Amino acid sequence: MSMRTCLVLGFGSSLAFLVGCGGSSSSPGNSAGEDSGLDGTTSSGTTSSSSSSGGVSSSSSSSGGGDDSGSSSGGEDSGSSSGGADGGSSSGSADGGSSSDAADGGSSSGVVDSGTDAPVEAATPCTGDGNCAAPTPYCNVGSGTCVQCTTNPNCGDLQCVNNVCVACTTDTNCTETPARPHCDTTTNTCVQCVTGAAGDGECMATTPYCVADKCVQCATNTNCGAGGTEVCNTANRCVVSCTTDGGQCMAPEPVCDTTSTTCVECLASTDCKTAARPACDTTTNACVECVTSVQCATNAGPDVVCDTTANRCVECNTAADCKNAERPVCNAELHACVPR
Repeated sequence: MSMRTCLVLGFGSSLAFLVGCGGSSSSPGNSAGEDSGLDGTTSSGTTSSSSSSGGVSSSSSSSGGGDDSGSSSGGEDSGSSSGGADGGSSSGSADGGSSSDAADGGSSSGVVDSGTDAPVEAATPCTGDGNCAAPTPYCNVGSGTCVQCTTNPNCGDLQCVNNVCVACTTDTNCTETPARPHCDTTTNTCVQCVTGAAGDGECMATTPYCVADKCVQCATNTNCGAGGTEVCNTANRCVVSCTTDGGQCMAPEPVCDTTSTTCVECLASTDCKTAARPACDTTTNACVECVTSVQCATNAGPDVVCDTTANRCVECNTAADCKNAERPVCNAELHACVPR
């Protein structure tokens, strides 16, 4: 055509423009799924005043040329378009509407915004010492847990190892316990000797062998002399071999353990005749102060629990045994309740 031609068709209250300009032989800008009119007309594929992919506005949406109040692909107007940055809502848009992948004030898929709940981090037991109380009064901020100690000063005269107060880490920590001058670094306790080949060298001539961190007379029968008539009993003492109580065993091992054929101090608590050591430790066949707290419960003083390692009545084994608020910490070495 040599001149511009415009054909206007009216349908209802809407107007549709079919425009061919500049002699272009290409088809007009309207296509299936797009509208063919001005504001207020909605065509297949668009939803006026609602949210959809491809256009959301109160104006018509179209693809192609058209410089009007409607919206077009890539257009910057009051309408809505695919990829548009406007007041409407579209796929991939950054606006105030609701869309997929949008970063806006609405709620959308894959978006962290004011309308979407972020994951809630699990609460930790503590963030500072103020959150903790005895027997674990200090906060290990790294793990967020209340612990017995975080540094040595928290333990008084003791040492802090893995957030627990212990008696020692080296022999220098055991100078105040001359009867137990060595540190067993496996248990972090001061002991008479440390079991092992080197431990024997820490013992004296009368008890030259180190067994269970204690210096003893014998570890095996071969450590006993007397031409084989003596054997090493369960208390690690060289005693006369026996087959019966009668006449073969004497104090301080007056009872014959016929299973091991050794003279021992006791096989049951009824063999223990002194009030100071009324219980029989059947592991060592020795009379001791206690094997359970039952033997300590009637004590008039504070020592009402049994330290089953040393078989003696003590004030505490753990802080849970310390009931006095002014002395809530259990000194592991002394087994005594002390102030924090």
